Amino acid sequence: MFTLKDSAYFKNSDFNYSDSSLHGRLIWYSNSLYELKEPVLMDLKTDNVIYRLLLINNGAKSIRIVNSNNDCTLHYFDQNDIVEIKLTKKEWKKLERKIRHANFWSLPTTSERRGKDGFHWILEGNSYGNYHVVDRWSPKKHSRYRKVCEYIIELKTK
Repeated sequence: MFTLKDSAYFKNSDFNYSDSSLHGRLIWYSNSLYELKEPVLMDLKTDNVIYRLLLINNGAKSIRIVNSNNDCTLHYFDQNDIVEIKLTKKEWKKLERKIRHANFWSLPTTSERRGKDGFHWILEGNSYGNYHVVDRWSPKKHSRYRKVCEYIIELKTK
C-alpha cells in the first residue's frame, strides 16, 4: 500500500485543496486504483488516448477507455467484476464530443464542493502523453462534467 509520502497515481501539485485532507485523499485514490490493478496514467508516454473514470464511495469502480489506432476498448473493474467491451467509432466520437463540450482539458482539477454522503468522481485523461485529472465529489446533476462521466458509465452497461 501507499504511504503519506507516496501517492503514486497522482501528483500533489495537480490538486489544490485548501485543507489537510489532500494527502489522505490521494492515498485513498491511489490505493483504490492499485487494488484494482490499474496502470498509472499521469506519466505514461503513449501513442493512445485514454480516459479513466474512478468512482469511490465505500468501494471503488474503475472504467478505463483506450483508443489505440481507432481500436477502442472499455475496461471495467470493481472488487467483484472485470469486463472488457469493444466500442464502436460512433461511441468513441460521442465520448470525444462530450469531453470537448465539458471543456475537460481546461477544467480545474479540484472543486471545494464536498459532502458527507455521495461518490468521488475522478476522471483522468492521457492523450498522447498529455495528462489531466478532474476530481469532483458528487458532481451537480446537470453539469457537463457529470454528463461525460454518466456517458462513460452508460457505455459500460451496453
